[in-house]
Amino acid sequence: MNRESDNQYDRNAIAVYASVGSGKPYKMGYISAAVACLLSGIIDNITTVNARLQAITGGFYADMVQGLRLSLSI
Repeated sequence: MNRESDNQYDRNAIAVYASVGSGKPYKMGYISAAVACLLSGIIDNITTVNARLQAITGGFYADMVQGLRLSLSI
């Protein structure tokens, strides 16, 4: 997860990245704006947030997943 405080659409934006093993991380998308508003202040004051994929939700559209359920640890 990376904060994007310079994001032109949402100053609280939090991007979610995923990698397999030691592979290159890919941007999966963003935490919802409502949740990002709550988490952004916490994330700004710590160095690492780990996210673990719990489930894929919302189905698929073309080659995109529409939702992920994450478990976060600080």
